[in-house]
Amino acid sequence: FYKHFASKEVLVREACALSFEQAAQVWQKLTGDRPEAAAIVEHYFRERPAHQTCPMLAFAPHVSGADTAHPSREAYSRGVEALLSGFLSQIGTSEPSERPEEAQILFAAMIGAQLLAQASDNADWATALQQAVRRRARKQSHADERTSA
Repeated sequence: FYKHFASKEVLVREACALSFEQAAQVWQKLTGDRPEAAAIVEHYFRERPAHQTCPMLAFAPHVSGADTAHPSREAYSRGVEALLSGFLSQIGTSEPSERPEEAQILFAAMIGAQLLAQASDNADWATALQQAVRRRARKQSHADERTSA
């Protein structure tokens, strides 16, 4: 299997890119034509096997300790940027001027809460953080429904 790749780093770069592509496809299917923050957040926080961990969390340790020329870093950066861009385009807010910042905050909170929940084996305080993010996502989704009605 490894002979198909020039090096371990090329393999990791390809796996990273593919993981991000798959995550973006799943997120798109979750929201379809109707943007809803709560759908993505609920999916993101669901229990899943280790091999289905979010690529932002799974590959972060691999690329964060590496030098800036690390081959996987570019694939990781492009992948995160694509997920963020997709999230921002799929998720609206009640006030158009708030859209980018509000959605960016929700995205960062979702990722951070999941990282902390995983790292702490779902400690009560980490679960409370996830619940706060869920509430905010539902609130945002309901505001979007009122705006589009």
